[in-house]
Amino acid sequence: MNMVSPAGRDAGRLKGTSVRWVVASDPSPRPARGGGFRHGIELAWSPVDTVLAARDLSNVVVMGATLAVAILCASDGGLAAVIMNIPALAVVWGAAYGLIRLGRWWRGVRPPEHQPPRR
Repeated sequence: MNMVSPAGRDAGRLKGTSVRWVVASDPSPRPARGGGFRHGIELAWSPVDTVLAARDLSNVVVMGATLAVAILCASDGGLAAVIMNIPALAVVWGAAYGLIRLGRWWRGVRPPEHQPPRR
């Protein structure tokens, strides 16, 4: 935090410790044309994109989160606790579903069109 004295001078900071000075004097080598950092980020997002692009995997994530909370409720108070906490389970399901939808929109990933079962 930078404090300014009434005279307009920086107070409470050693000389040469501003953010601009530290960034300008950074001796670390930078990747050529920003390729390394962005490549690493895209590599980290690839499993998430895989889940977002597959309907089956995204359904497993949503149902897995809901089932985990239901198991926690059941271990605490049995079936009666699960029934009493149905609104909480609905919130967990809705939050997981909403995050999947938000992730698909944010990352621009679309799952394949739903095909009805053959008869």
